[in-house]
Amino acid sequence: MAVPAATRWIVTALAAPALTASALTASAIADDNGQAGVHPGSPFRFGDPAAIAFPVGAYPEEYDWDDMRDVTFTVDSVQRSGAGSVRYRLVIETPELGRVFGVNGLRPQCFADGTASDDPADLPGSGELEAGTHTYPLDCAVPADTADLEIGFDHPGPDGEPVAMVFTGAVDPVDPDGS
Repeated sequence: MAVPAATRWIVTALAAPALTASALTASAIADDNGQAGVHPGSPFRFGDPAAIAFPVGAYPEEYDWDDMRDVTFTVDSVQRSGAGSVRYRLVIETPELGRVFGVNGLRPQCFADGTASDDPADLPGSGELEAGTHTYPLDCAVPADTADLEIGFDHPGPDGEPVAMVFTGAVDPVDPDGS
């Protein structure tokens, strides 16, 4: 089922409680051709959630396009975990959608100075999420002198087209106790 033009989905940073996926931002909206994602030059910062609105309903033919709920994605706790390695968390908050939320194929990848650091990471565990908060501790190999990092991934939006999300920021030094 095609997404009605009046309810095209939007990806937006949730920097303030008043901003939701229904608020239009210049940084990331679906255009008239159905292309979506974070536009170059406007990635999300580490720790800032990004949201994609999905319709409630168990099956596509039952989707209620007037009842859209935000699934939020946050990359945080980005920290050097030794020479040539960075660890981070991907947090996915899933509202009650009347179905499980699929994350199969969501494979975060790190980029240092615009170069992919290694193969994308597979999320551990089930590819289907119930409503709630789901936290994935992940890591990636990066050059030892990496100070700033981008972590990006795609996730299908409600119409099945991929939505690109890129999170950026500084890499924190290694915690002295190694945790």
